[in-house]
Amino acid sequence: MKKVLILFVFAFVFAYNFAQNPVKAKVKTPAIYFEETARDFGTVTEGTSSEMVFTFFNSGTAPLLLKNVKPACGCTTPKWPKHPIMPGQNGEIKAIFNSANLGGQSIHKSITVTTNVPENGNDKVIILYIKGFVKK
Repeated sequence: MKKVLILFVFAFVFAYNFAQNPVKAKVKTPAIYFEETARDFGTVTEGTSSEMVFTFFNSGTAPLLLKNVKPACGCTTPKWPKHPIMPGQNGEIKAIFNSANLGGQSIHKSITVTTNVPENGNDKVIILYIKGFVKK
């Protein structure tokens, strides 16, 4: 009887400690870091194109996806990797700005990047900016 009681107490203590210290599974998630989120292309002549490159890095523990990259206007065309960027790897978003019919204007445009990085229950969104001046 004494052995049964000791075994019961041991089992109870073990179960209590296990319930107090649950094993936490590490959730793997991607993370994105941009070297810079704004670029100044300087002064360009109307009718020419400028290409700016935004380099990013997956500092997370799961593959990073750029779900969508959307410019604010039709004068900017983005090119981005459609494949997953693995942890520890980097990628580039190329923004090609066409200055046709924009002579004499200061330009300040945005590009919205939607990722698979979780943030407050939603996909993380980063806004990139390009600016400059178009001379006639």
